[in-house]
Amino acid sequence: MSDFEFYFSYYGLLLGFSVATVIGGMARAMNQRKGARIGVLTPLLALFILLDITSFWLFAWDRRETMAVSWSAMFSGLAVAGTYYLAASMVFPNRDDDWPSLDDHYWARKRWVIGGVLAISLVVVSGSFIARPPAWNDWLAWFWQLAYFGPLIALLFTRRRAWDAGLLLWVSLYYLLMATGWMPESEWGQGTVL
Repeated sequence: MSDFEFYFSYYGLLLGFSVATVIGGMARAMNQRKGARIGVLTPLLALFILLDITSFWLFAWDRRETMAVSWSAMFSGLAVAGTYYLAASMVFPNRDDDWPSLDDHYWARKRWVIGGVLAISLVVVSGSFIARPPAWNDWLAWFWQLAYFGPLIALLFTRRRAWDAGLLLWVSLYYLLMATGWMPESEWGQGTVL
């Protein structure tokens, strides 16, 4: 077993719990919402979380050639996957009768979920910038980072349904465009999967 296979069996399992938690929450909400509204904000948040988790899976795969099992690698994986699990567990309520609308639950938990994702992303992208800084004139690298982090920071402060829906749609579209290859990629981004 290679170092990467050992690491990925641990990291992938922990990230998989986060994916299962979000999808299971959505299934519970769809099956048990007796007359209560599901709304649009919580499903959009769930979509974004699933796409963001997928980007971290790809990030780990991108590092497979240089991965070495160490305490720092294992604890870093635990920190990333553990924070994602905490964030994922707050996307949907645990019990159906706690909230009359999933939008009410969204407003109560949004900052915790977005704050966790933002913290993880800032640490990982900062590490990538330190390990391999983009050229100062690679404007696409700076633009795409702003296009991702800007909406997440704004989501910490917005209090309007339309704004939140628009920002969540944007960050989800950001990943979908990246997945289809329709976004022009920066020179820095060609060697980094985030």
